Amino acid sequence: MIRLLFSLLLFTSHLCASDEPQNFWRLNIYDNSGQLTSNAVINLTKTPANACLDGKWFQVKVLEFDAMEAETFPFTNQLSYRFDGNKILLGRNNRCDSYAQLAGELNGNTISGNYFSFGLGWSKDLGTFSMSKVDI
Repeated sequence: MIRLLFSLLLFTSHLCASDEPQNFWRLNIYDNSGQLTSNAVINLTKTPANACLDGKWFQVKVLEFDAMEAETFPFTNQLSYRFDGNKILLGRNNRCDSYAQLAGELNGNTISGNYFSFGLGWSKDLGTFSMSKVDI
């Protein structure tokens, strides 16, 4: 009986430690004139993330990115996301000021919306973005 419980415990701990399902997206970011400024391949994980904003946030893993401009989306910072129905917020949320955000809406296997930054007493429109699901 003890051997059976031990085997069951080992089996369930292996399941919990296994990799989570992959949720890969191609992300394109455009400036206010519609020019592509950066793109990336990201994985929206189910790993909880710390954020200074309300809600349940999860980690974003950046697998690759290409920035065409010096000032672009902060791919090298800790990024997180959350869904509220079919609306997504994704960005640099672990700072309690100087947020960089993508706010969009899920429509099938695509997401599109606005790119902006904000902080205490200020906000700035930076452009738009689009995301599409990819298989890797």
